[in-house]
Amino acid sequence: MKKLFSLFFLSLFIISAHADVLFVEEFNYTSGTVLGTVEGWTTEGDMTEGEGRIVNDLSLTYVTTAGEYILSGGKSLKHNYASNKTGDTNGEQYVSYNDFAKVESGAVYLTYMFKADGAQTQSNGELLGMTSSSSKPSARPWIGKLDSDESGNTFRLGLTMYSGASADVVWGTTAYSIEDVVLLVLKYDLDNKAASLFINPALGTTVEPTADLVDDKGTVRTNINHVMFRNQGASKANYFVGGVRVSTTWAEAVAIKPQEESIARVNTNFDDGTWGTISEKYTSGSYPSNTINGWQLDKAGMQSGSVTYTATGEKFENRIVIDKKEKGGIVTLPTLTSAAQIVIYASAGTENKAMTLQSYNYKIADWEDVATYTFAEKATCYRFITNLAGDGLTRLCIANADGSVKNIWKVITYVTEPTYLSAPTSLGVANITAHAFTATWDAVEGANGYTLMLYGADGKRKSTDTIIGGDVTQYVFKGLEANTLYSFRVKATGDEETMISSDLSEFKEVTTALEMTNTYTRDVTNGNYGTICLPHGCDDISSVGAIFFSVAGKIMDGSKLKEIVLNEVSSLEAGKPYIFYATSDQLTIALSGEQATEAKRENGLIGCYTVTKVTNSVYCFILKDNKLYCAKEHTYYAGENRAYVRTDEMSAFDGSAAAPGKRQVRMAVEQEQTATGMEDVVMQGSNGKIIRDGQLYIYRDGQMYDVMGGMVK
Repeated sequence: MKKLFSLFFLSLFIISAHADVLFVEEFNYTSGTVLGTVEGWTTEGDMTEGEGRIVNDLSLTYVTTAGEYILSGGKSLKHNYASNKTGDTNGEQYVSYNDFAKVESGAVYLTYMFKADGAQTQSNGELLGMTSSSSKPSARPWIGKLDSDESGNTFRLGLTMYSGASADVVWGTTAYSIEDVVLLVLKYDLDNKAASLFINPALGTTVEPTADLVDDKGTVRTNINHVMFRNQGASKANYFVGGVRVSTTWAEAVAIKPQEESIARVNTNFDDGTWGTISEKYTSGSYPSNTINGWQLDKAGMQSGSVTYTATGEKFENRIVIDKKEKGGIVTLPTLTSAAQIVIYASAGTENKAMTLQSYNYKIADWEDVATYTFAEKATCYRFITNLAGDGLTRLCIANADGSVKNIWKVITYVTEPTYLSAPTSLGVANITAHAFTATWDAVEGANGYTLMLYGADGKRKSTDTIIGGDVTQYVFKGLEANTLYSFRVKATGDEETMISSDLSEFKEVTTALEMTNTYTRDVTNGNYGTICLPHGCDDISSVGAIFFSVAGKIMDGSKLKEIVLNEVSSLEAGKPYIFYATSDQLTIALSGEQATEAKRENGLIGCYTVTKVTNSVYCFILKDNKLYCAKEHTYYAGENRAYVRTDEMSAFDGSAAAPGKRQVRMAVEQEQTATGMEDVVMQGSNGKIIRDGQLYIYRDGQMYDVMGGMVK
């Protein structure tokens, strides 16, 4: 009983792994065991002739080009029934049945292997079928002799839907040999009130084919919950049955046994040190062919290298390189028990080239194209995602499709189709200090954490940090430099099996605060106008070395800009740009308050925390010689903590006066195209030459030098 229990448990395990499978019986009991003594099986009626139903060592196997039937190779049940109660014309039933979960709608499939036991000379005999009764049969196949073959070495198969007599059997005309193992799939369709019989169907398919036999006569059962052997009277039949399986889908009814070398999943980026010798270069036409880690490389080999998939920031080291000879290189993946999706990270040596994903069709024993992948740009890592059948043994290969080298950086397969997380949105910043700031974002549904990447002003990644918890929506970046431009991106992370990490978000820029001295100093020219934009404000500007103005509006002369009007202010706001008039040779401003994360645009005055290119436009002006000059046709850069003017964003001056006790200034506008000297403008990039007051100076890294290399204040 312990052995029987263990085998029963194994059957339950198999069923649990296939949710659509309701019953499995492989007869893995001691040979000679009578079926009626096996737990779960109930036998009614007496045998007076023959041997009954007894476990046998004969192993039944059903194999096609697609592979083996999933329950091939187990023991069988020997069924011998000559007749019951000799002389009784009615014949007492001899029944054996077992239960499975009741099916009340849809379809249910009974699959098993059948082999005749000797000559089949009987007119008809009942085979294993399905029913809802413990005594009366329902849908079942039949076996009978062929009138053209008196030897009984061949037979025909038939079908009934209900408990009809032999006269009601729907017979087929095909002859089957007693030497062959036949795979039978019996379908009972409760919705459409019909039974179907499929004889030797193709394995490993998902689409149900046309049945060999169909019967829709008789009373329809409202449910099905038993498999049943049943014989009565002269309805004798001698045969073997093996690999009994009840399921609710066609795919499970004709499922293939996984090969021993098959694996559940592929997930590799070829840099774990197990891929053999890494070559620096191969000569086209002489690429190697070998097997590594279950991968078959034909005219393909392992090479060193590196690439980054920019959407996620993932960097790959080492690759499989496929020969560029047309269709010369092929990479075949290990055989998979099933695959619902494949993800391939790859690049090409030439733009607008392609490679092909192929799948092996076991039915026709040949490869078929599944998808074609095109590389719009060379040397760029692409991610290709393709959904697959996902319902059985799967062989995949990647084949070169043209005369360009292909690089395979990473391959992942999924048993079930995963969900790809969305990239985080609504990025923000808070609590900005000289050496830290807090990054914020909206939570992503399904995420189990987040990865944050910090970049410098040069665009190079400075750090990567991962935090756990899908409900976490902020992170503090620390150890930063003061008054420095940074940017960051965020991606949502998943378990990488059911939830795939997202692409990176868009960049979010932030400039750290000035040092905690809270004092901003700058050399200026007494009597000149300039621009300023600071991340902090200043409440008292009465003695800082300048008078500060905001823009009140513009004055037009027809379609031509004539003047802009400036109103004196009594304090500076964080992030707001101003025009100032220097009253000394140095600005010394005591800063206060919270930092403004971004420089502002105020009535046509555009603030800049960092060196910023001024758009070549008739609407853009820079400050020079106490006048505004059009920046058209020349490239200018506004310096750090400066501003420039966009007149198309400026309102018309309404004629109002300045605040009591405050100055109002009108600044003339010149439409000339070239500025040769200025207080606030850098020409030709952040590093370059400047002409100021007729003298040539060199501007480099925010500092000015004369032609002899001396620093200029």
